[in-house]
Amino acid sequence: MVEVQLGRRVLELQPSEFENWVRKGRIPGWLEIRYPAVTGDRWVRAETLELYRALIDDRPARFARRFSLHRIRWYLLSSLWSLFSYLFSHGGTICRPSWPRMLERSWNGGSGGAFSATH
Repeated sequence: MVEVQLGRRVLELQPSEFENWVRKGRIPGWLEIRYPAVTGDRWVRAETLELYRALIDDRPARFARRFSLHRIRWYLLSSLWSLFSYLFSHGGTICRPSWPRMLERSWNGGSGGAFSATH
């Protein structure tokens, strides 16, 4: 068991659970832990342990700490807000398609356009 001291409380974690918590960034380096297999009966700061440093510097762990759906949610909302504000400021249409005019000219024998009958 790995014991993590949270103020006056002591939280007991399985070693695999401790590793997952460290990788997810849920255990900061300043917390004191006791891991009998590594520290014996002493309480030490997590950042002083080689095990902690190896887990925290793991590439997936760095990604998990920096990645947040919270940022994506705000990015999505701001993108949608700007899209709808642009849409409504232009009368509800973003662009007017030009292909109906090109088809009309080509069927009426007009020149020009991608679908012109004179090509």
